[in-house]
Parts: sequence; C-alpha cells; structure tokens
Amino acid sequence: MKAKILTIRFMLLGCLGAVIISCAPMVTFENMGPSLDKRIGQPAPNLSEDYSRYYQYRDVDDKTYELLWKRPDACSYVLEIGKVDNIITGWHYLESNPPSDCKFQNVRQLM
Repeated sequence: MKAKILTIRFMLLGCLGAVIISCAPMVTFENMGPSLDKRIGQPAPNLSEDYSRYYQYRDVDDKTYELLWKRPDACSYVLEIGKVDNIITGWHYLESNPPSDCKFQNVRQLM
C-alpha cells in the first residue's frame, strides 16, 4: 500500500514538473543577420519603453535616424529608421568587418 501511494506521488510530481517546464519560456539562440533582415519594414522599437537603456539614438538627416545597440561582443548593430513613419529601413553591423557568428539569446526573440 505504501509503495502504491509513493508511486502515485511520484507520478503526480512528474506531471506537475512537466507542466511547469512546458509553460516556462525557452531561451533560444537565433542568428542576428536573418532576424534583423525580418525586421525591415516593421515598426521600430519604442524608446519610451525599456529599450531606451539598450539603444542609443543618433540623428542622420531630416528623414532618417539610427538606433545603435552596443553589445559587449563584436556584434553591435545599427537600425536605420525613417522619421516620418518610424519604420525600419535597414540595418548594419557597427564593425567594418562584420562578424559571422552573432546570435541573439533571448526568451522573447528580438525586442
């Protein structure tokens, strides 16, 4: 009888653990280049939110501004954005020789 109760407890704990694990967000790695390519044509991050501590704003001209994301590795990048519509028009790495192994690590991918 005790063995049966212990077995049931372990089964319930296992099921509970599986539910908790499946509900937790997964941290994944995603290649930066293709991910940033997908952002072209989409709205820029809102700097009034938490992104202002990551991005550095730079004016380019009357029609364009840039958001610089400085990373501790060689994978810092710049988003090019139209001022009128706030749409991302392009991006590039900050380094003149772009690195090849840059990845985002995030629960919520890409901002």
